Amino acid sequence: MEKKSPIDPEKSMPQQRHSIYLGAARVGSFLRTAGVGVPLVILWVFLAISAPNFLTLTNLGNLSVQFAVIGALAIGTTAVIICREIDLSIGAIEGFCAVVAASFAVTLGLPWPIAVLAAIAAGALVGSFNGVMVTVVGVPSFVVTLGTLGIVGGVALVITGGRSITAFQMSINGSDRVVFMA
Repeated sequence: MEKKSPIDPEKSMPQQRHSIYLGAARVGSFLRTAGVGVPLVILWVFLAISAPNFLTLTNLGNLSVQFAVIGALAIGTTAVIICREIDLSIGAIEGFCAVVAASFAVTLGLPWPIAVLAAIAAGALVGSFNGVMVTVVGVPSFVVTLGTLGIVGGVALVITGGRSITAFQMSINGSDRVVFMA
């Protein structure tokens, strides 16, 4: 037979201390639901104060372009993570696809839509290889994507010769502008 203590811990805790615990729980709950939003806002406020050109339209446009690429990669990676797998090669594949697009547009002189389609095909080919190795052959995704990271990064380096591919003309709606890709 168990002896119960006559002191109830909830009732014996001073009200002030109890409210501190509740306040900390609320803050913790807010931070869990806010995710990276709070640190991002803090970072943006700090950068807006410390760098006067941070909130210019040009810089915000550049940030939006960079966020778009990272966001597209994150959407694809989310499905992989939901399946309890991992893809270490996503950054190398993105770089490889950029090299393919720039090579087609600059080196081969093909129109940019064809270069973009070639980059998409290259990414689909590498991604299909990863998928087949994991699902059909049964190699762990960590091992497959680690190997793919090295191979694809090396192929991109061989294609470029270790140099940047820059300054090809891209015409959209008749307006020419220079774009730096890889």
